[in-house]
Amino acid sequence: MKTKLMYLFSMLCMLSLFTACSDDDKAGPIGTEFDGVYKGTLDVDLDGTKVGENLPQKVYVTKVGDNQIKMELKNFSFGAMVLGNISVDKCNVEKQSDDVCKFDGEQKLTLPIVGDCDVVMNGTIAGEKLDMVINVKATQSGAAITVKVDFTGTKLATDQSSEAKITEFTFDSKEVVSQPEIDGTNITFMVSDTIKAEELATLVPTIKISDKATITPASGVAQDFSKPVTYTVTSEDGITTTTYTVSVAGKMQKYSLDEWVDKGTGKAAYKTPFPDDKWATSTAGASLLALFGYTGEFPVVPTDDAVSGTAAKLVTKNTADISMAPAITSGSLYTGRFAIDFSNQLNSTKFGIMCDKKPLLFNGYYKYTPGELFLDGSEKANIIEHPELTDECSIMGVLYEVADEKETLTGVDIGDSDKRVAVAKLADGTAKAEYTPFSLEFNFLDGKTYDSTKLYKLALIFSSSSKGDAFQGAPGSTLYIDELEVVFE
Repeated sequence: MKTKLMYLFSMLCMLSLFTACSDDDKAGPIGTEFDGVYKGTLDVDLDGTKVGENLPQKVYVTKVGDNQIKMELKNFSFGAMVLGNISVDKCNVEKQSDDVCKFDGEQKLTLPIVGDCDVVMNGTIAGEKLDMVINVKATQSGAAITVKVDFTGTKLATDQSSEAKITEFTFDSKEVVSQPEIDGTNITFMVSDTIKAEELATLVPTIKISDKATITPASGVAQDFSKPVTYTVTSEDGITTTTYTVSVAGKMQKYSLDEWVDKGTGKAAYKTPFPDDKWATSTAGASLLALFGYTGEFPVVPTDDAVSGTAAKLVTKNTADISMAPAITSGSLYTGRFAIDFSNQLNSTKFGIMCDKKPLLFNGYYKYTPGELFLDGSEKANIIEHPELTDECSIMGVLYEVADEKETLTGVDIGDSDKRVAVAKLADGTAKAEYTPFSLEFNFLDGKTYDSTKLYKLALIFSSSSKGDAFQGAPGSTLYIDELEVVFE
């Protein structure tokens, strides 16, 4: 009997020890077995009203103490409410078994829109599954509000990216004259003013996006860009979607000034920018001076001193010694044509080419060095020196109305004709040592608007002396022009 009692006592002691060990194991500190990223969905209630359901979301779990974990929802939003990161930095954990635990915790946060609030979390992690409830309590305008979030998710083997961006959008088409610019979720680009409707409707973009994200429609597939096209990028984890709108910002005519055409013969041979049916220069008139003994460089010539390729070099010349020439001949470049008028030299410059679109901007690059001595050569027999004056260049665009293609404004009336509708003009014609970009807006004159039913001509005019039309300027004033473009609506 005594032996049996001793055996029973031993068994009780062993059972007690076993139970104690089990309790210690249950209450023992956690490792990192619960750490990770749990991807799932959540439902959102605002003061008892469901405002979101099955919203994709990720929750990050990180051990921060022996029996503490950090629970965090990153970039949390629903509807128009973006609350940012919601976290409780120290949730208490009660370990139930090797892969099961309960947790709860609370923390004061300041969230966008909501403001100061109390965040309370509780839930369970069982194996690879996380279930949790989050209550966000705040007061706005004296009224209490509660946002309740129910989350269910499964642990990911590795974290997946939530980034959903278009990082690059390009076209391999000569009709796209400015590669697309990404501004937030808006992407815009310029096309040539000569692009055909069928070309615009079949442009093929090449698109680069966030790593492992997906995009619809796909890169490399033709789209009709005659109207805005919408692209949707979805992140690798499916949590984030970003919608982009891609559209044509306008049409553009580019003039690189890289190509020049041979004109004239013998002593009167010169070069003019291509296309020569659109561009003319004061050299067209000055080349004739070679027949009367002029041997200097012509007022407008091509130069390798350029932003890219070849540029135009415009120089004001002292031509007082040439009998058929004015005292001062400024270097001028313009859209239009030259037709000599011996009775009125200013009437020789026929400004403008036909234009069937509304111009918005006139862009390009220039640099300028004024000559040393300003001369007033308006009276060739009485040239007056003005050492107190400094020459300036002129860059101008003029849109004017015509009755037909033969009508034109000239050096006589381009500055004040009531035919003018809009003008873009460089305000600063002073010296620029290095190439400087310019972007001039076409400003419509009082009472004038663009009417697509009317006929217009567009004149782009450059001069190395702003008062060259009055035969005033400083010999040696030099203007460089390159990479021109006109942006149309």
